Amino acid sequence: MKSAFIRLSTIKEVQDFIKIVSGLDFEVDLKQGRYRVPATSLMGIFALDLGELIKLEFDAEKSGVVTHFFAPFIVEESK
Repeated sequence: MKSAFIRLSTIKEVQDFIKIVSGLDFEVDLKQGRYRVPATSLMGIFALDLGELIKLEFDAEKSGVVTHFFAPFIVEESK
């Protein structure tokens, strides 16, 4: 598993993010504190605190794909 921190500040960004995730052929999860939600879940995303960074978790083998598609949302990549 690999991860990066993202920021989703507006409803438009959440919509754009979900549109990208829905087109992927692998799973992506979002984690914040004790909450973990599928990245395709609109209700799950809105249950998170969008004022804080959100951890994006994905298969390490898909790192290049994730970095390419989610570059506008990535704030920092995890070590």
